[in-house]
Amino acid sequence: MMQISLFILSSRILKTVVATVGLAALLFWSSDYIANRSSITVIYDEFYRVAEETPVDVLVMGSSHSQTNVNTLMLAERLEFNVYTLGVPAQTLGLTRYALEDALRVTRPRIVLIDTFFIAEPEILTDREHFAYEQLHAMKAWDVKMKCITDLFSKSEYFDASFPVINNHNGWKDPELIHKNRLYQYGGASLEKNRHFNGFKPRLSSMDYYTFRVAEQMVYKPLNEVPEASWNYVQEMIDLCHDSGAEPIFVQYPLPEAYTRKVGFSQRSDEVREEIIRRGATYIDFSQSEIIETLGLKPQDFMKETSTIGNYHLNISGANKLTAFMAEELKDYLQGALSSEFSEEMTRPWQLMRFLKGIRSDDLVLLTVNDDASIGWLPEEVAQLKRLGLNDLPQGFWGQSYAALFTGNRKVLIEARSLDSIDLNYSRGDKLNGVTLPVDIHLVSTGVGAGAPEAHIWVDGYDYSFDYRGLNFAIYNMKTGRIRQVEQFDLYGRSLYLDLLINP
Repeated sequence: MMQISLFILSSRILKTVVATVGLAALLFWSSDYIANRSSITVIYDEFYRVAEETPVDVLVMGSSHSQTNVNTLMLAERLEFNVYTLGVPAQTLGLTRYALEDALRVTRPRIVLIDTFFIAEPEILTDREHFAYEQLHAMKAWDVKMKCITDLFSKSEYFDASFPVINNHNGWKDPELIHKNRLYQYGGASLEKNRHFNGFKPRLSSMDYYTFRVAEQMVYKPLNEVPEASWNYVQEMIDLCHDSGAEPIFVQYPLPEAYTRKVGFSQRSDEVREEIIRRGATYIDFSQSEIIETLGLKPQDFMKETSTIGNYHLNISGANKLTAFMAEELKDYLQGALSSEFSEEMTRPWQLMRFLKGIRSDDLVLLTVNDDASIGWLPEEVAQLKRLGLNDLPQGFWGQSYAALFTGNRKVLIEARSLDSIDLNYSRGDKLNGVTLPVDIHLVSTGVGAGAPEAHIWVDGYDYSFDYRGLNFAIYNMKTGRIRQVEQFDLYGRSLYLDLLINP
C-alpha cells in the first residue's frame, strides 16, 4: 500500500479548507446579491441605521398587527421619544423572542411592546415559512441567528436557513427578481412596496358593512391551549428586557368584537394576563369589547380582508385611534420609569421584601420618603435594609423626612433623616463614598412636620418619583445606564392592612 506523505496530506487538507471557505464566501455573496429582498429587509436595515444614530426608546415587536396597528410617528410625537416597529407578518412567539434578542444588541429601549396574537403559536407557521426565512436573513447577530435556526427550524432546513440564496434558488435565473433586488439596494425604502414609517405600514382599505356581517357570522375554530414552550419564550423575553434595562409590556391588539365573543377570547385573555403578571411583566388587552368601545373603534376602522382565524388588522384610521389611547397609557409607564402603576397590592407585606431582594450589585438605589408612617415596617425588611448598609431608618416615628442613596453592593453614599425638609443635590462626576455618580441626582423628602409632605427623585432633570405616601424608590442600573425600576410602598396602608389581619 502506497503511503501518503505528510506534505501531500497537509496539502489536501489545506485545499479542502480553502474550497470550503470559498464555497461559504460564494454563498454569502450570492445570498446578498441574488436572494429576495422583501419589505422586511428594508424595515430591518432602516432599524439598524436609526438605532446607530439615536437610541430607540419604545420598541414594538410582533406580527403584522404590530406593523399596521401602531402609528409610530404619532406615538413618537406624543411621547417625545423615539419609536420603531420590528413587526413582521406571521412572526410567531419564538421568532419574536429571537428578533428581540437581535434588536437589543444594537439599542437599549425604555419600553418593549410585545404582540401576543400568536401566544399559542411558538413555532413557525406552516405555509408561511418564507416570512420566517426573510426575517432571519434580515437579522444581524449571527449567534442569535444560529440559536434561532437550531431551535425553530428542522435539521433539513438548516442549510436553507443559513444561506438565503438556497431557499430562493427559484429566482437564480429570474432577471426581473435580480433587477428588483438591485433596485432595492439603490432605492430601498423609497420604493412604494417597501414604504414604511419607522416600521409602521399604514393600510388604507376599510371594512364595509357586508364584510363585517360575514365576519360576525363566521364560526371560528376554538383557540389552542397555550403550550409550555410559549411561556418559556415569554419568560426569556422578560429576562432579555430586564437585563437591558427595558420594561416589557405584552399587548393584545384590537380585534372585531364578534371574533372575541365567539371563540372565548376573554377566557384566553384572563389566562394570559395572570401568567404574564405572575412572571413580573405587564399585559394590556385592547381586544375586549368594552375597550374597543372606549377607543371608539368601528368596523370601518378595520381593513377589508377575509380571515378564517379572525386575523383582522386596523387601517390608518383605527391605528390612529389606538395609538392616541396608547400614548396616554404609556406616559404613565415612562413617568414611572417603566414600572407597574401603583396599586393596593404594593401594601402587601411580601412585595417590599421581594423588591429589596431583587436589588442587584450594579444598582444605584435612590430612596425618598413622603410622610412615612413607619409603624408598618416588618423586622425582616429592616434587617434586609441594614444588610444593604442603611442604619438610620425612621422606625417608630411618624412623618419624618428621610432620603438615602446606596448601591446593591452595600455602599451607602448618603443617608439623611430629619424633622425638617431634606433637599439634596449632586452632580454627575461627584464622588460619594468612593463611587463616582454617573448622573445628576436631586432628592427631596418632606415629612408632615416640615410642611406639605412630598418626595421627589430627579435623575438628569427627570422626576421618577410617584410622590405617594410612604417609600418612593428608583433604581438606576449602572451597567445599562438606565433607570430600570420605580416602586412605591405605603407603610401606613401596610399598617392598616396588618391591623385588619391581627384584629379582623
